[in-house]
Amino acid sequence: MRRLLKRLRGWLRPPSWTESAIITAPESRIEDGVDYRRPLMVPSDVQQQGQEAVTRYLMESEQLYRGPFDMPYRSAQDMPMVPITDDPLREWDYQTRKYVLTNCHAAYQRNPVAKRAVNVTRQFAVGKGHTVKTQNTKVQEIIDAFRENPENNILEYERTFLQDLIVDGELFIRFVAGKGDTEGETAIVPTPPWYVREIKTDPEFFRRIESYKLEYNNPQTGEPVKMEVKPEDMLHVPINNHSYELRGRPDLYAILPWLKAYKDWLEDRHRQNKWRGALLWGVKIIGAAAGVIGAKVAQYRKPPTPGSIVVHSEKEEWSVMSNPVAANDASEDGRQFRMMAATGMDLPEFMLGDGENANLATATAQQLPSLWKFTDAQEIMKERVWTSIYKRVIQNAVAAGLLTETVTVEDADGDPILDTNGEKQTVDAIKAFSVSYYDLLASDPKTLAEALTLAVSAEWCSNETAAERMDFDWQLEKKRIANEKEQKRSEGAQGKEITPADIGVDPNAPPEQTAGQGAETVPGENGTGQPGVARQKAPVKA
Repeated sequence: MRRLLKRLRGWLRPPSWTESAIITAPESRIEDGVDYRRPLMVPSDVQQQGQEAVTRYLMESEQLYRGPFDMPYRSAQDMPMVPITDDPLREWDYQTRKYVLTNCHAAYQRNPVAKRAVNVTRQFAVGKGHTVKTQNTKVQEIIDAFRENPENNILEYERTFLQDLIVDGELFIRFVAGKGDTEGETAIVPTPPWYVREIKTDPEFFRRIESYKLEYNNPQTGEPVKMEVKPEDMLHVPINNHSYELRGRPDLYAILPWLKAYKDWLEDRHRQNKWRGALLWGVKIIGAAAGVIGAKVAQYRKPPTPGSIVVHSEKEEWSVMSNPVAANDASEDGRQFRMMAATGMDLPEFMLGDGENANLATATAQQLPSLWKFTDAQEIMKERVWTSIYKRVIQNAVAAGLLTETVTVEDADGDPILDTNGEKQTVDAIKAFSVSYYDLLASDPKTLAEALTLAVSAEWCSNETAAERMDFDWQLEKKRIANEKEQKRSEGAQGKEITPADIGVDPNAPPEQTAGQGAETVPGENGTGQPGVARQKAPVKA
């Protein structure tokens, strides 16, 4: 009887009671596997209101944004994370740091905007790498041996150290003894920041490091490893940290929400363009019972493909609900999302692939702040990374007896450089070198040379300073110039042709300015080949 009454109700139900259903369209999601969310932290004022207020706060934060493309395209991956730390004024604990670094790595590897931002910074700042100039040949040999050691992949580290700083926010480099035949060799081992569980410090002075505690699983065996590293055996370089903090923060961390916004915007635009011909089909069935509706839902589970012909009875009404793409109006919205990512990385937008408004004026105006950003990155790599590494290499060599604590200042040929009293100059071994990168702010070489020539002639700077600004070794070049002049004079004494420039006379100078300059060599008499007599040239009248 109940079953019969249910059927009668279905037959007698007026049309206005008919049920409706929405057939979900296939998902067209741009999935890159990156969770762009930042850790959700409960404000302290909410915590003071009790656990009920905290629970209400978390429930409100988990509500999905109700947009036109929000469901069912949003997954659990887009939900806010469960808070790990509840105080934003404290440094991240291990779980929060690992969570952030995981997403920063995923964004760098899978998000084109993030990858481009990191690579542009690395390419400009590092270029072809750094150069090391030493003041002692023995120090040069120690550094060359360190760089050529196959355990120290310096060419790769040159590129990846800055990249790791941007993505991880800090560098950990462990010093170990080399496996070479020579005692005192040094090897470096880059350590992932998520291996460092804790930095133990003096309770009364947080910058006085006592040890670094490492915990990780051996990549080859999978067995857990726990070790404690002494502060002198670890180089730690953080960035984006406050003066009262020890550990750093990644550059990518600040732009993760905007990378997500730009990715979501592109996803919605992609979906709009894909379904713009028939974003939604509306099917109206007149006077249908619930069973008929269910049958039609099963029949149209898959939407008709574009170009299909729809054949239906007079009780069905089909309508196409289209959606205008309006790409011209929306393009600026997407540009603004990407501008936030560019601003967070201190890069002009044309460096991230958008050259719409790039011209000579905008590129020149936007170039200088970016060059300073790259210069700052060079200073970090030069002063805090490579200089610290080479100092440790030299200290190990001194401890092993390969070097003395004080060395003689020498030129590139190994000859000692004398001071004004004729005594050999000395310098501490750990200070007998310098690291440099290509000067990004340097002007055109010809313009710089002309400016330095004017400065030297006006006695604003010395020849030595000018040579250093032109990236020449002053002591070495003086020796080479003297040797070349001596060689030219010797060739002239043997009857070979000699030019005024070979003996230090400017051939383009007016005649009255060349009077008394240089020396004229008279070849030996009767072709004996003996050195001639040098005599001063007589003044030449115009």
